[in-house]
Amino acid sequence: MRVLIVTYCFPPNGEVGSRRVARFCNYLPQCGIDPVILTVQERYCDRLDHTFRALPGLRVVCAPQQLGLLEHYGRWKARSNGAASRRNTQRSAKKNSQRVSLRRQIVGVLGARGESWGWFQPAVQAAERLICERKFDAMLSSGPPHVAHSVARFLHRKYRIPWLADFRDPWALDSFDSHLPNWTRHLALRREQACVQEADRVICNTARMREDFCIRYPDIDREKLVTLTNGFEDMPPAEYPSSADDSRELILHLGSVYGSRRLDTFCQALRKLEKEGMDVNRLRVLFVGDVEDRLVSQVQEKVPDLMQRGIIEFLATMSWDDAQKLLWSAKVLLVFQGDYRIQVPAKFYEYLATGKPIFAVVVRGALSELVELTASGTWAPPLDVDKIARQLSSVLKLPGLSASEAQMRWRKQFHFASLAQQLAQTIERTVSEVAANGIAGAPATYDVILGRNTHRTDSLRSTACRPRLEPHKG
Repeated sequence: MRVLIVTYCFPPNGEVGSRRVARFCNYLPQCGIDPVILTVQERYCDRLDHTFRALPGLRVVCAPQQLGLLEHYGRWKARSNGAASRRNTQRSAKKNSQRVSLRRQIVGVLGARGESWGWFQPAVQAAERLICERKFDAMLSSGPPHVAHSVARFLHRKYRIPWLADFRDPWALDSFDSHLPNWTRHLALRREQACVQEADRVICNTARMREDFCIRYPDIDREKLVTLTNGFEDMPPAEYPSSADDSRELILHLGSVYGSRRLDTFCQALRKLEKEGMDVNRLRVLFVGDVEDRLVSQVQEKVPDLMQRGIIEFLATMSWDDAQKLLWSAKVLLVFQGDYRIQVPAKFYEYLATGKPIFAVVVRGALSELVELTASGTWAPPLDVDKIARQLSSVLKLPGLSASEAQMRWRKQFHFASLAQQLAQTIERTVSEVAANGIAGAPATYDVILGRNTHRTDSLRSTACRPRLEPHKG
C-alpha cells in the first residue's frame, strides 16, 4: 500500500517534530506500507541536524518555499527601523502604542510566524507531480506546521485520496501567540475544525487531545478520532558514553522552553532546598535548547548567585548525538510543560527509555498521568514552590531502572515498531472504510492524470506534471 506523507518537518530538519514522522517511516515498510515523503527543502529549515537521519532508501521529495508577505513585511520593517534610527527620530508613547497595535494586525493578516504558508503552493504542485507518476492508496499529513494539513486537505478535495491528519499539537493551541490579535486564534480554530471534519481519520498523540477534540467537535464520529502516542526506539547506552566533565549530579532538560512554562519557580525551589541544608553545589542543572529570553531573565533575577556559581546553566541547541551523550550521563531528567493539560512532549518517551528518574513541572493532565502510570518519576504544579522542592528532593533519591529493563517494560506500548504497526492498521482500516462507504477512488480527472485515459493524458501532463524536484539530501 503506497502512502503519501505530507510534512514540513523531516530530517535533517532539526525540529523535534521531524523525529516522529521519520521514526514511523523507518518501520512502515515492515508493515506493508510504502511511504513517499513530501517535505520542504533543507535551505528553508531554521536548524539542520545531520546526526539524526531517517532510514536510507526512503523516497523523499522536497518542495521549495515561496517568500511570503510576512517575510517581505519583515524586510521592509528592518529597513524602515534602520532608516528611522539613522534619523534619530523621537516618537511619542501614544504613537508607539498605535504602531504596535497596527503591527499586530498586519502580522495577523499576513500569517503567524512558524506557519510557513509560503510552502503551500509549491507543496501542492510537487504532490500533483507525484500523483502523475503513481496512484496513492492513502495520504497522511502531520503538523505543526499545520500548513501540511492544508496541503493534504486541498489534495483530498481534488483527488479524493483517503486522508489521515496527524495532529502532534492542536492547531488552535499551537498558533496561540500573545503578539497576535485574538481573531487569528479564531481563524486557526476554523481551520482546525475544517480539517477534523473533512479528514477520513484524525490521529491525536495523547488520549487527552482526542477527548478534547471529541468535546469541541461533538458532531464528529468518535471512531474517526484515534490516539497514537509518541514513543522511543532502542537506545543502547553503550553507544553514548558519558560526557560528564565533573563529579556533580546532572539534572538535565533537553529542548525548548517557551509559552506559559515556568523556570523561576523551579529555581526558587532549588534555593529553598539549599536554605534547608541541601548541598546544591553537588548539582548541575543544565538547560539545553532554545529558552525564551524572558524566562532566562526571570531566573537571573530570582537566583543570580546560582547561575554565577554554575549550578544553573543554559546551553544552545546541540546535535542529536551530543544531546544523547548528555542524556546518558544525567541523574534526573526534567520536563517543563506549564499549564498545557492535553499534551505530552516527545522528549518524555525518550527519557522513559533511559530508565532515569523523570521530574515534570506541570499541572495535572496528560503528562502527570503518564508519569504516574509509568512510575517513572514524580511531578509538581508549576506555581507551588514548596511542592516542587519536596518532589525534587524525592526524585533525586530514586534509583531508576536499567535502560534495557525500561525499554522492555514499555516496548509493546511505546516502541515505534509497535506504534508503526498500529499506524499501518489504522491506514488500512481507513482505506477499507472509505471504499465501503462508496466514496473511495478518484474522480475522472485523477484517472486522467495517472494516464489511464491516453486521449487526454498528454495535454494534462503538460500542465499538471513538471520535472521532478531536487532529491532530499538527508
